[in-house]
Amino acid sequence: MTLKLQTRTTQGKQNRILRREGIVPGSISLNNKETVLVQVNAQDALSLLKVNGAQMFQVEVEGGKTYNVVLSELIINPLNNKLENFSLTELTPNSHVTVRVPITITGIAPAVKNNLGTLVTNIPELRITVNSENIIDSLSVDISGLEETGSRILVSGIPGIENIKLASEKDRTLTVVTVRPLRQLPASGQQLAAAAAENGTAEAAPAEG
Repeated sequence: MTLKLQTRTTQGKQNRILRREGIVPGSISLNNKETVLVQVNAQDALSLLKVNGAQMFQVEVEGGKTYNVVLSELIINPLNNKLENFSLTELTPNSHVTVRVPITITGIAPAVKNNLGTLVTNIPELRITVNSENIIDSLSVDISGLEETGSRILVSGIPGIENIKLASEKDRTLTVVTVRPLRQLPASGQQLAAAAAENGTAEAAPAEG
């Protein structure tokens, strides 16, 4: 995806005028620590809502300058649900940018399929440090090996994770998913009576006459 942006001269409260005119203000943080002020019409800005924080895309700023970027922040007005501001970060081979990568669950856990337990996702995303040459847009975790309650998959068990630089190395010991035992609900009176009958402990019915 390539998003065309215009340079912006307004700042602070002046950006309210842009929003009233259907223009969304934004910024690009460059690798050299400089910041480029930009803007885009609200219709084109909607494409940013489809981008996750670990997806690299290209922007072309007025004048022909292009940048490879990741989305850093979106500010949405909770009252009207309209995009009010966006922040982008340039990504280069020399960058060290921390992004949030979503974790995708694949497969079916036998423990869940056999009604032994329920799957609990503890970490929906993972923070990693990347540059333009090693960025990934998602991580995949296969749960088809979770056959018992208490089974779990750690971050360190994600395929290829050993080649990825985490924002915090402590995250390698975190649990991504686990199978939690199903809760046993209190038995009803009918269930208790049926169980007692099966065990031969049910009271004999009084004889007639």
